[in-house]
Amino acid sequence: MIDGIDNYRFGRNLYKAIKESGMSQRDLSYSIDVSEETISRWCNGGSLPYVGYMIKLKNALGCTLDELVEGVEK
Repeated sequence: MIDGIDNYRFGRNLYKAIKESGMSQRDLSYSIDVSEETISRWCNGGSLPYVGYMIKLKNALGCTLDELVEGVEK
């Protein structure tokens, strides 16, 4: 957990957002310029992305940071 962000909650929310967007983890990795392994690690709660990547994730997936971090729909 970093700065109050739960890795596993973030991972579940990210996984859900990817599925809802219709993208694959591969598509997302290409769109934000990280490896598929990195996306997988984030989805599995193994690590958290830096804030800059969180912003890229929310833009690519069409969701909010609240949805990714807390699971709260806005």
